[in-house]
Amino acid sequence: MSKLTEFHVIYLRYLSGKGSEVPHKTLARQYGVSLTTLSRAIDGRSWKHLPLSPTRAQVHEAFEAL
Repeated sequence: MSKLTEFHVIYLRYLSGKGSEVPHKTLARQYGVSLTTLSRAIDGRSWKHLPLSPTRAQVHEAFEAL
């Protein structure tokens, strides 16, 4: 089972698109994944079925689906 969920990936991509200043290394530690796993999720090399630049509405929709 993945440590990241669809919601996590959508939220991380949303934050990244908004210019979050939290280093990827810190986020990886918080989510319990490697830096490579986190980076691949954010830049779309994994979780390809999810939007690369999600809107706030898409983040909300993903949250509601939890």
